[in-house]
Amino acid sequence: MADNSFTVLRQSISVPHGACALRAGTSVLGDFGKQLRIVAGRPHKAFLLHHESADADVLEDLRRQLTDAGFEAELFALADEGLRRLSQAEVLYNELGNRGITSDDALVLFGNAELLAVGLFVGASWCRGMTLAVIPTTLEAATEAVTPEPLGSAHYADMVSVQGAHPNLIFFNPEVLQDSEETRMRGRATMVASSMTDSKEAIERLAGRCQALLDNDVEALCRQVSDCIKARGLAVSSSSPNVRQGVNYGRTFAEGLCAALGDELAWSAAYAEGLRFESRLGVSVAGNDADIDVVFAQDGILAELGFDELTLSLSAEELIEHMKQVRFKRSRRFQFSLPLGKGRVRLKAVEDDLLMEHARAFCLSRAPRVAPTDLYTKE
Repeated sequence: MADNSFTVLRQSISVPHGACALRAGTSVLGDFGKQLRIVAGRPHKAFLLHHESADADVLEDLRRQLTDAGFEAELFALADEGLRRLSQAEVLYNELGNRGITSDDALVLFGNAELLAVGLFVGASWCRGMTLAVIPTTLEAATEAVTPEPLGSAHYADMVSVQGAHPNLIFFNPEVLQDSEETRMRGRATMVASSMTDSKEAIERLAGRCQALLDNDVEALCRQVSDCIKARGLAVSSSSPNVRQGVNYGRTFAEGLCAALGDELAWSAAYAEGLRFESRLGVSVAGNDADIDVVFAQDGILAELGFDELTLSLSAEELIEHMKQVRFKRSRRFQFSLPLGKGRVRLKAVEDDLLMEHARAFCLSRAPRVAPTDLYTKE
């Protein structure tokens, strides 16, 4: 039975040019308004952005807390999907302007990863930045709280981001999560990737918590989310561009695989396969310094968390071509963020022959199995 007695975990998270306060547990929203006032200073307006499907009781509680803390609460609802677009940001800019929201006010984001992405983008760019607080409602949103996904323009998806799109406060309460199976698995995949960028100890902690996470143990979930956010914050705060790219571990392959297979493939499944592929590629690139235990440790965690290997029909040449296409949209260089050891993910170029060798091995291992009797079946 899951242990739900855990109350509050407090953690300071490094973000570029500053820090973020994380509060995780079942009682973190009890002093939400007070904590926001401490960060924002003298209270003025608080603009609470939420989904149309948000829990009405939680919304009312948040509104009351903001009011009790001295804020003038303003609420605005968005759809659940299709939010990571510049056109949606423009809607929010107009709404903030119409309501007289300034840099002295606070923006509170209560929603999924898409809402956090567009909200952090807008909050960081409106009046050169506002006080930002996030309350994730999915595991995916929680694990990406300090590394939101970019927005898309009318013709180019996932291409636009802004500096400073990081929250000042994160309130993670497992009791307000409204996860689908896909958003839950996306969050778990991000946990695995983040542990690989962190340290050997972080990987071991995640391995030891797998069953507790599957059992929805509150303390295990809060501690793992904290570890994940902390690792990603440290990575993007690094002065080394090489280290900052560690948050993209597994994504070059995953994006290429999704581009090759289309909408039929869930992102969480592609992400898990990207972690498997790039961990093996990292061992080959590291050469004599390779740590094969990285592959075994990660494979074990992915399997225990429910990420099965895919079955698909795809050529290595097609897979590599799609990886190059998605990579060259954002960079002149075709490189991978590869784990060269536990807690050491670095940006590396890969020789064409080596990449083809791994791509062929992957496609062969994932090809549909032919039943023995089919080998002798006549047309």
